[in-house]
Amino acid sequence: MIRKPAAIEIVIFFYALYVTFTLALEPSLFSKIDNDVYKGYVNLLGSQSSLLHISLSVAIFYLIGFFTKRPILKLAVNTIGFFYFGIVTSSFLLNYPN
Repeated sequence: MIRKPAAIEIVIFFYALYVTFTLALEPSLFSKIDNDVYKGYVNLLGSQSSLLHISLSVAIFYLIGFFTKRPILKLAVNTIGFFYFGIVTSSFLLNYPN
């Protein structure tokens, strides 16, 4: 049975899915965009294919975490999501043009 996820879990899950599906449909999307935010984001994680795999892994971990009530597994999934979302937000904060 699915448990009730927290709002931040839903946000990270859907953001990871967004990045996964976007890069699965267009693998060279971020290299076409002439924007420092996306360049910094990809440079932080290595390449666009590694970004695709990391985002897919985070989405799968959250999907598994939605169906468990074990606190250790929820803690592990939320820790992974915290680091993933931390990388995303720090990249956007450091590279935003303002």
